[in-house]
Amino acid sequence: MTSTNDVEPPDPVPLAEQGDAGPLTQAGRSPALDAAQLEVLGSYGTQQDVAPGDVLFAEGDETYDLIVVLEGEVQIVANAGQPAETVIATYGPGGSG
Repeated sequence: MTSTNDVEPPDPVPLAEQGDAGPLTQAGRSPALDAAQLEVLGSYGTQQDVAPGDVLFAEGDETYDLIVVLEGEVQIVANAGQPAETVIATYGPGGSG
C-alpha cells in the first residue's frame, strides 16, 4: 500500500509549452476566477497589499490561507533562498493557490 505522501507530483509544465491553456494557467491548476467569483470571495476575506519578496507561506507550513491575486503576480518557489531555488508556478490576477 502506498501513501499519497510517497507520490511525487508531476514536473510543472513551462508556461511557454502550454499552448492555449490560458494566461498563467498550468497543469493541475484552476483557471483564473471571474468577477462574480471574486466578489463572493471578497465577502469572506480581506485584501492585503504585499511587497516584492514578501513570503505569503513557506515550505513546511502545515496550513495557510487561500490567496487570490488581484493585481501583479506571485510565484511559488521551491528551495527559496538556496542555490537550487526553482520557480514552480506563477499566479496572476484572478489566480488562487
